[in-house]
Amino acid sequence: MVTTIQVSEHTLQLLKQLKEHMQKGSYDEAIHTLTIEKIAPSTSMAGSIKKYIKHKSLNQILREMKEDRKKDD
Repeated sequence: MVTTIQVSEHTLQLLKQLKEHMQKGSYDEAIHTLTIEKIAPSTSMAGSIKKYIKHKSLNQILREMKEDRKKDD
């Protein structure tokens, strides 16, 4: 299904630049890619560890990891 949307001239110029920058064949592809990048969950775990370590220091985290490792051995 094809739908027409109204955008301002300024937004159209931004879409043209986005399409060119992303090297996409259509505005639809550029918008789709950009939207997926913004709303899809990131595969990076970098920010997720913060909720587990809370206010612990790096030394405390390392010490706990070493203790856990000793328990596993």
